[in-house]
Amino acid sequence: MGIRTDDLDFIRNKAAVKKDGVYTARGIAYRVKNGCVTHCLVPGGEVLEVFNHFTTTIAEVGLVSDKKAVLRKILKKGGE
Repeated sequence: MGIRTDDLDFIRNKAAVKKDGVYTARGIAYRVKNGCVTHCLVPGGEVLEVFNHFTTTIAEVGLVSDKKAVLRKILKKGGE
């Protein structure tokens, strides 16, 4: 499924002014590091790694209620 380009651009613009951490917008949980989006959890349950305008699926978690907690847990396991 992935993420729509307009949603990715939206969270990228929000990330530019955020401190490092995990945030949510438009139902998408996303991780900010050094003002850039590095990972996101989209509503369909896919965890994506983001690099410029490219994304790749690194995990699938299904539907979850606390997206921020799930994203933090997955990134912690991966050594991020």
